[in-house]
Amino acid sequence: MSASATDQLEKYVSPQKKLNGIEKCFVRVHSIERSIEKPHERIVTFLKSEVSTLDLVHTLAYLTGRMVKTCGKYRGMNNLGRFNPLRLDFRNDFDYAFDMWFSPDKIYVRMPVTILHRIQLGFGCSVNSSPRTRRSITVSSFLWIVRALCDKDECVYRHGAYSLLKTLCPSYTKSFINEKSARLLPDVLNGVGGKDNHEFNWQKIFLEDYYKEDNRVIQSTMAVLIDAGSFRYTPHIYISEEGYKKVKRFPLLPQRLKDYFTTVRKTRSGDYVLSPVQYEYYKWFVDTFKQDDPRGLEFFLCVYLRCKSKSKVSKKRKRKVTYRDFKYMNRMDEVERAHYAEVKKYNNYALPRDGITSLCYLIAMVEIRGYEIRSGRDDDIHLKHHCKHECQLRTDHTAHWIVEYSRDFDPIVQYPKSLKNNVGSASNSFPIIKFSKRMHKELTDILGDTVSDYFFNEDSLRL
Repeated sequence: MSASATDQLEKYVSPQKKLNGIEKCFVRVHSIERSIEKPHERIVTFLKSEVSTLDLVHTLAYLTGRMVKTCGKYRGMNNLGRFNPLRLDFRNDFDYAFDMWFSPDKIYVRMPVTILHRIQLGFGCSVNSSPRTRRSITVSSFLWIVRALCDKDECVYRHGAYSLLKTLCPSYTKSFINEKSARLLPDVLNGVGGKDNHEFNWQKIFLEDYYKEDNRVIQSTMAVLIDAGSFRYTPHIYISEEGYKKVKRFPLLPQRLKDYFTTVRKTRSGDYVLSPVQYEYYKWFVDTFKQDDPRGLEFFLCVYLRCKSKSKVSKKRKRKVTYRDFKYMNRMDEVERAHYAEVKKYNNYALPRDGITSLCYLIAMVEIRGYEIRSGRDDDIHLKHHCKHECQLRTDHTAHWIVEYSRDFDPIVQYPKSLKNNVGSASNSFPIIKFSKRMHKELTDILGDTVSDYFFNEDSLRL
């Protein structure tokens, strides 16, 4: 690429430039075939009428991590290395590569099957749960998150955990995930208990604090997820004074917790920092409080993260929900039920009851709460009951048909509304970072045909 073209691209890659012409969405995959030369890799075929070469090359280049600079989010963290958007870690090595070649109407990309799995279910979960993407689609995100959290691949799990964190509090992005304690979340919710008369023990507290910024259930759930106090400027989690006294008097407390509670000091707010023993506390919680223990909810809510779980929406951005919106959403609900009903046909035996079902209900209620806040409907006292009814309507079908029968189901995907048939499945879709028409034209004029050679491999033509 010439020096003049590089200078023209500077404004698009500058970190000070805020670009609003980039969106994340899904595109259809024409076919996925096994590579004859390398059986552990797959050849993914796209139609040029479905996706542009520039958008596809930009997405793949972004996922390799070569376009992402070193992390400057917090002071003193630049030595961690280059952040990888697909693995969600700071390893500097690139353990995969893409081969790309073309035909008159198709684009072919060869990649390892593990990388394809991470992109479709991991990065796809992040795309489907992105706040900007949620404005234009109505497909539920809670099943995407549950599917990613149940996946055996650690990279897919990280995408699910970060998506859960964004769903709980979209405006809170100041922390990393503590995978060790986050993997205990289903067992923690199972210890909290419930599900009598289709209600969990946390559900009453959640509805009491429905529109409050300090929703106790959301703050306590986030306390399990975040990597508390890992760096100087990362947030801490706290335990209330009442909870501190009860835990300290608890019999058979692990020695690590005993030693910590004898030395920790009270903060100015009257509570105690719990970050240094975050994992030890929740491991003790899981080992102590089994299913439906009445004390589980109390010891779960006494630990929390200080954050505002309600995003502010200005009057100009509040969107009035019309009858047409409800009609479209109901149609999408019917499509979802029909898609997920296939899961139960091939899984006749229910899985043992655990905290995944409770987690599924919690994410669904948080998602409905966020939708109603963005719609500017937080002044109606009946919406709490509407949330409860809507959550049961969605999750009683999906959670019963899917989560209680299978954990490796294929999530549903919603394509842009411009397409006639805009619903598909994750296995036949690919997440894309898409440029707007104006930016796409500007970049095409600058790059010309050079973008086609970014992942070009002559050996690929001999497949």
